[in-house]
Amino acid sequence: MIGPWIDEVLLDWYSGTPPYAVSTLEGIKEAAGKSVKVLYADGSDPAEAAALAHRADAAIIVVGNHPECNAGWDQCPTPSNGKEDVDRKTIVLEQEALVKQVFAANPRTVEVLRSSFPYAIAWSQQNLPAIVHMTHNSQEEGHGLGDVLFGDYSPAGRLTQTWPTGDAQLLPSWTTI
Repeated sequence: MIGPWIDEVLLDWYSGTPPYAVSTLEGIKEAAGKSVKVLYADGSDPAEAAALAHRADAAIIVVGNHPECNAGWDQCPTPSNGKEDVDRKTIVLEQEALVKQVFAANPRTVEVLRSSFPYAIAWSQQNLPAIVHMTHNSQEEGHGLGDVLFGDYSPAGRLTQTWPTGDAQLLPSWTTI
């Protein structure tokens, strides 16, 4: 498993405090069983991430956004991220470069897009064998992901949002006077 925040359940201002939480890493470890060694890295070092993916039978890369941008109230340093008071500058996922490196090291790569909103992930859609989208704020997100990836649950695959392929498909911004 590779990706930032794989060992924590990300909450936002409206989620409350759950009595317990199962991270994506914990959920995958539990679903895989004690006989399977789950390797993991946060993805901050792309060479380390690629080396880890190369050693594994399969790679699970968890990318997306932090619901609070991992920053102050009116700050969001990553252009594709946004939140209640900060507009996104692009819908193109910057982390797709990391996804490409992991896939080059291991063609059995599953992308888990853990996000608050749609992203343009055209390269991933054209190249990866599997993509799973999940949102934030579930104390059971790790168990849910484990159930899907290990075949105990088959999601319907319906999207409740439009997923443009890039910024060019977006309407121009309108300003009010």
